Amino acid sequence: MANKIKSMHQVKEIFRRKSQGESSRSIERNTGFSRNTIDDYLRIISICGYDPKQALSLLEEELLSLIKQTRKEIKPLSPNRREEFNQQVASLSKELGKTGVTRLLLWQEYIKEHPDGYSYTQFCYHFSQHTNIKQASMHFVHQPGECMMIDFAGDLLHYVDLATGERVACQVLVAILPYSGYMYVQAMHSQKQEDLIDGLNNAIYYFGGCARNIKMDNMRSGVKKANRYDPDFTDLMAAFADHYGINCTATRVAKPKDKAHVEGGVFKFI
Repeated sequence: MANKIKSMHQVKEIFRRKSQGESSRSIERNTGFSRNTIDDYLRIISICGYDPKQALSLLEEELLSLIKQTRKEIKPLSPNRREEFNQQVASLSKELGKTGVTRLLLWQEYIKEHPDGYSYTQFCYHFSQHTNIKQASMHFVHQPGECMMIDFAGDLLHYVDLATGERVACQVLVAILPYSGYMYVQAMHSQKQEDLIDGLNNAIYYFGGCARNIKMDNMRSGVKKANRYDPDFTDLMAAFADHYGINCTATRVAKPKDKAHVEGGVFKFI
């Protein structure tokens, strides 16, 4: 905000438009005031304990006095917000990968350390810009019947035993045909080999046929030894694949995008 304070008529116009639900971008377009100026006046009045609608009821002399006094007391927005954010964005990206961590939680921690930093909307925008650059992905083209991707939901789900009222934990197997997005889901007692094979048999029956390949991560019930080029599958999984004439493949370690379609399906049940 420039050192010269806008006339109270102009300031009240900002508050009037904001109280009617206009965004700062719309106010900028309709009044010619810069976005920084608009946001700074809104910030000042918020610090004083008023919302824009309440600020409109103040006399111009009262409003001018509040603005002058508050401008003396508050610290101006940091001109180095972008540099400060860029220094932290790599660590923030790692934190976002942890279970239960959201962008809102990250922003709340960020704003405590940098009170003059980005608002939540701007934080998300710049975070997305960084993520889009760092997480470029190859586009995969899938053919009908080529592959069935499988995975277990990461967190235990529960069902209620109607006879006893007991809340019972269960694993959830998700199988998906990536070409069509057709999906099969089954709750089971465990991730043991016998439960996995039973679930795969049911998935094949549900889909009405076998895909040429099954792709899974390096789950212990299916893979004895992980290897980027030649993973070693369990004897039961190998026998299952031989019975149906299916080829088993495993994703690279810690590369969930190798089976992105089923990962997306799993998120629906977490």
